[in-house]
Amino acid sequence: MVQQSNQYFLQSLEINGEVLPRESVTSVAYIEIAKLEAPLLLLSVRDVTGYVLDNMGVKEGAVITATLGDPEGEQALFKETFSIVSAPLNRDTVTITSIAIPMRTLLIPTSTPRFFVDAEPEKVIRSLAKGLHPVTDPFNRLGTYHLNMGQKPATLIRQVATDHGALTWTARGQLHLKSMIDLIKTKPAFTYEYNNPQARYRITKMRNLNADFAVTAAKQHRYVGYSMTEGYRSFGEASLPVKMVSDADMGTLQNRGRVLIPKLDIECTGNPAIQAGSVIQVVIHRYDPDNRIDESIPKNMIVERVTQFEERIAYSTRMILGVPNA
Repeated sequence: MVQQSNQYFLQSLEINGEVLPRESVTSVAYIEIAKLEAPLLLLSVRDVTGYVLDNMGVKEGAVITATLGDPEGEQALFKETFSIVSAPLNRDTVTITSIAIPMRTLLIPTSTPRFFVDAEPEKVIRSLAKGLHPVTDPFNRLGTYHLNMGQKPATLIRQVATDHGALTWTARGQLHLKSMIDLIKTKPAFTYEYNNPQARYRITKMRNLNADFAVTAAKQHRYVGYSMTEGYRSFGEASLPVKMVSDADMGTLQNRGRVLIPKLDIECTGNPAIQAGSVIQVVIHRYDPDNRIDESIPKNMIVERVTQFEERIAYSTRMILGVPNA
């Protein structure tokens, strides 16, 4: 029996239960985002004879089962199932766009209303996380939430995250709800360095992102809520436009303005252990001997988006790193 050699990132692929020959896949992009928008799997597949489209049933709604990771590197092998969104054919190549099935489930409008009265965020997440293992921080405030008929569960989960100043995302079989302020304080998963050939983890490309205003513009409000015992309560500068919020808790009003601001766009050698929500330490070395370390960027940052990209014999990881606003 011939032993199958390990690939860089995509180890094996099945479509509707049938194995797709690995050599027919010319490029792979696996994307995780620290929002309820992913994981996504993008594939370019050679289909000269039309077998993939005609015989394997590659079309919208078809199911992909992918084994991903690098068993010889960071030991981050995992399996994920995806639902195909589109699969257009261009000459002899099929470009497949797919979304993880548990994430797709959260985007389907519910036919049954749900009510959560004075509930912990963990209870809300656990009730809605079908097929996912909930990973939540311990929040000290209760909330009342309604999932109305025709509303997407993802919409309600995003509301819970906003009220608690948290990031929420799905990846690798888990549904995360993590406080931004607490997450940025955790121990970095990796330390990446730029301009240091001796570093274990090196940045090959880097670009500064100056999108602070664009990202925070939607949060420029004075948030106001009404309490039956304390009257109107607000948080934010008096000069900002007022936005009414149903919850008058000061913590909720403050969290409404919380957002993750992207700071760096970096590329490095492929590392499948990097996930959305990971904390990465970045060290940038300068050529100036009197000022060797660039201290203008935050030392630790959160992975807002990560793309694992494999093409033929090349495998790289691209990250968007950010920090919470003050």
